[in-house]
Amino acid sequence: MPVEIGVVLHDPEEDRPRFLGETFRYDIDVELWRNVTDTRGKTLGVTASVANLWRGEYQKPFLRSHRLPGYQVQAAREVARAAFADLGLFMQRLSGDADISTLTFFADGMEMMAFEQAGVDTDEFSRVDLQRDIRRRLGMKDHLSLDRVSTIIGFSSSKAQIRSGHFSYQVPPVLQHFIKPHRALGDAARIFILSRELAEAGETFEARARAYLGQPATPRAGYAAAA
Repeated sequence: MPVEIGVVLHDPEEDRPRFLGETFRYDIDVELWRNVTDTRGKTLGVTASVANLWRGEYQKPFLRSHRLPGYQVQAAREVARAAFADLGLFMQRLSGDADISTLTFFADGMEMMAFEQAGVDTDEFSRVDLQRDIRRRLGMKDHLSLDRVSTIIGFSSSKAQIRSGHFSYQVPPVLQHFIKPHRALGDAARIFILSRELAEAGETFEARARAYLGQPATPRAGYAAAA
C-alpha cells in the first residue's frame, strides 16, 4: 500500500518548481525499507523498520518472523484499498489544479503499478523514465540507482535549497525536512533536478558519469579521437 507521495511541478517557462506531497495515515503497522549507501551512492544494504503513521509511531522493531493473524487480513486489505483510493484522489486533484503534460519518473515500475491499482489513468500524459534514459545514454547493461546518479550530479539540500552542479532552487521552509533521500518528496526533488541536468547539461552529465564509472569518454562529432 502507498504510504506517501511526493511531486515537483515544473513549468520550464517560469522555472519555479512547486513541491507537493501527502502522507496516507492509517492505524496499521507498515514495513518501511530504506537503502543504506556509501558516500558514492553505492547501495550497501537495506534497513527495515515498522511504523504506524496514524499513531505517529516510528522506528518500531522489524520482526522477520511476524505473520499477520488470519482474522486481521481482511481489515488490512481494506486499509490498503483506502490508501490506494487516497492516492487516486491526490492525482485527480493534481490533474485538475495543474496543466500536466509529462510525468517524469526514475524507475517507474512500482509507481505505474500503484497508479493502476489506484485507478489513475496515465494514458493522457507523456511519460519519461530517467533511469532508462541514462542507461541508453551510457550504453550500460545495468541500471544506475537514484543514489548513485544523485552523487554524479552533486545533488545536495540545505538551507531550504536543493542544488546540483548547475542548478539550485528554493524549497518552502515548511517542507525542508521532507527533502531527504528515500522520502517521497526528497526523491521527487532529486528526480526533478536530475531532469534539469539531463536536459540542459547532458554532455557534462555523461562525462561525469563515465568518470564516476571509470569508463572511457565517448568521442563526439567534430572531435578527433586520439589513438
